Amino acid sequence: QLLGERLIPFVALDVRSDRVAKGRDMEMPVYFGDSGSSAVLHSVGASKAACAVVVLDTPGANYRCVWAIKKHYPNVKIYVRARDVSHGLNLEKAGASAVVPETLEPSLQLAAAVLQEMQLPPEDVTSAIDEYRRKHIAELSELAYVSGSSLGYGYGKNSSKQSEPVETTSVEVE
Repeated sequence: QLLGERLIPFVALDVRSDRVAKGRDMEMPVYFGDSGSSAVLHSVGASKAACAVVVLDTPGANYRCVWAIKKHYPNVKIYVRARDVSHGLNLEKAGASAVVPETLEPSLQLAAAVLQEMQLPPEDVTSAIDEYRRKHIAELSELAYVSGSSLGYGYGKNSSKQSEPVETTSVEVE
């Protein structure tokens, strides 16, 4: 939805027909297909994509999709959600350009809810969550620098700077 609202062209893939139907009901370009299949990737125009976003439900499916995109479309940048840091490092080895562990943001949302329940002022909640996020991103950046990985929030290999955003023309989701 974020891409569509900004008039950035994209294509979404899913293997669950209910999610495809929901996307279609919202007039989004969602198609039924396996994003780990080279034939499916070809049919949705992956060769024209600036990047792909992979947010599959299972680690094996994520890995297979990243591997297929990297093998058949090596110039496509791949941004992927990982279960955790270990999974993220495996996805990076498969060819992911940037990996974000899925545990961080939900944990921060839960922490914010608890802080609000404890009657902290909204500005203190926002400040605490932002500070924790910055610290975590700094740690991921340090990991990227030391290990040569790009794990986390689009940080480039051997760099502590955030990479420049790229225009998205195709997005692989499930």
